[in-house]
Amino acid sequence: MENKTIMHIGKSLLIFLLLFIGLDRGLGYLLEKIYYAQARGDYFQTTYAVQKANEKVLIFGSSRALHHYVSDVFEKKLNLTTYNIGRNGKNILYSYALLSQILTHHKPEIIILDVQQKELSWKSGKDGEDEMISSLLPYAQHAPVIANSISAIRKEDIILSTLFKTYPYNSNVAQILGYHYGFMSELKNVKGYAPLNGNKVKMEENNNSEKAKEEVIDKKLMEAFDNFLSLAKKNRSKVYIIVSPTSTNSYETSVKSIPKMKIIAQKYGFNLYDFSRSKEFEDYKLFYDYTHLNNEGAVKFSNLVLDKVIEHPAVLVNHLSPTLINIDKNNTQ
Repeated sequence: MENKTIMHIGKSLLIFLLLFIGLDRGLGYLLEKIYYAQARGDYFQTTYAVQKANEKVLIFGSSRALHHYVSDVFEKKLNLTTYNIGRNGKNILYSYALLSQILTHHKPEIIILDVQQKELSWKSGKDGEDEMISSLLPYAQHAPVIANSISAIRKEDIILSTLFKTYPYNSNVAQILGYHYGFMSELKNVKGYAPLNGNKVKMEENNNSEKAKEEVIDKKLMEAFDNFLSLAKKNRSKVYIIVSPTSTNSYETSVKSIPKMKIIAQKYGFNLYDFSRSKEFEDYKLFYDYTHLNNEGAVKFSNLVLDKVIEHPAVLVNHLSPTLINIDKNNTQ
């Protein structure tokens, strides 16, 4: 009797396991198909970058890259194909992994890397790692370089995504289905650039300063930034590191990322340009919210970057923030 019971339990467990595997595979393939069918938005941005990006000029960064650099303006002035592959909420870990993958099939001539004022501490630790992994895990099975980038941070995610077909999409299921079936909307973009229209900034609040906080540099983020520039240099891409404008006076003496990044950039023969407090963008009407330019501001900023940085870099010294100039003097002593 006991043997029959054990066999019955074993048979039931086997059937359950087979059903579970079948369900996982079926749902996994469905989610994969829907994911790769995205025609715009965050998922499309990454899919395009991983699989197809072949433009001469590529723009990397977070939402401030996505909304601040107008691809058509760059194309018209430089006569070079341009694509903006910035993505919301992503830090330098994501940008470095993405560049590593792109360089397996294409070498851009020019790279714009938009960075935060506190890039080397922004989304540090598990928060930034989770963002990077969840964004790139869907590509790990088809892109070994992506898999290696993720494995260097957390090997178990690669193992689980190999065992379970649904695992790469677990954290994004609601968004994937929402965008596919029209329950959620994504901003339309033009060659990656996603314009923000209108203005949500109140003039009387525009000059509010953020409370100063001592910045703690994350060594992994600093290493990723260094590796990004090193890899670009080896592949003969010219990199322009840019801090784009903000409508708040958030730059404090406690900010350590900018001088650190500047030193690393100079090591590879690149420059960092800080427009965070540029006088050209004191007008709050150029902003959509406190940290993002609207379309009018983005067009103006794109032209300024081209005129002052890429086409005539020597002129830019007049546009550097006073704080950065002071840091430069201290570093040369």
